[in-house]
Amino acid sequence: MASKSAVGKGTILSIGSGGGSETFTAVAEVTDIKGLSYKMGSVDSTSLDSTNSEVIATLPDYGEVSMTGKMLPLDPGQLSIASTFAAGTMRDFTLQLPKAGGQATTGDKYAFTGLITEYSPFTDVSPTKPLEFSFKVKVNALPTKTAGS
Repeated sequence: MASKSAVGKGTILSIGSGGGSETFTAVAEVTDIKGLSYKMGSVDSTSLDSTNSEVIATLPDYGEVSMTGKMLPLDPGQLSIASTFAAGTMRDFTLQLPKAGGQATTGDKYAFTGLITEYSPFTDVSPTKPLEFSFKVKVNALPTKTAGS
């Protein structure tokens, strides 16, 4: 039986314009995305009459998304990443995944708000590979998932 999973080919990362009526701009030439990874904070609540270790939930942490891509100095999406980092403002992002698992029209889509905490306009400079940029987004709230169809 053939697998119904998919590779990341065709994934689109977009950044919102900010300011009310949100429009999104795709970030060109993204080559690698790592994240989303959620964690629930906890604290030990074991007492003297407990029969085992006990914990209670505290605050969730929605993690960080790391991205790398080929540097294109005039790409509107990459320019928006740079200006958003410089401004230190929260921004909306969308991550449109490719179709998988029998989806015929679209793949799953994740929307989240976050702060760009790291930005590198270029990483390694080499005569044998394209110039790359990278950035990290600290996710501020639980991302919204829209299931593909």
